[in-house]
Amino acid sequence: MTQPAAEARRLATMDRTRRGDAGAEELRWDLATIEGNPFVSARIWFRDRDGRWLPTKRGITVRVRELDDVIEALQAAARIVEAQRPREPRRRATSRPAEGPTPEYRTGFDEF
Repeated sequence: MTQPAAEARRLATMDRTRRGDAGAEELRWDLATIEGNPFVSARIWFRDRDGRWLPTKRGITVRVRELDDVIEALQAAARIVEAQRPREPRRRATSRPAEGPTPEYRTGFDEF
């Protein structure tokens, strides 16, 4: 069965490239709607041999109603990591905000 196309708005893109792979992998955060159901998707995308970006199966889909719990869990993880980290200046992950509307794309989603 084919998944319907999702309408998505890019929230952020983070470079996940391993050393030496120059721009080969990204973590993309999208706010999307499929069949009228809103969700947030965090998915790894890779660049194929022809230079096209394609989604992988690696990622998660979070229902909008679950966002508060997910945010709380991530904040708890950040507090634990921060408490265990040696005191040095914090570095932000390489991330860039979305630029304009995100085109539709077809991909499989974890659940609804």
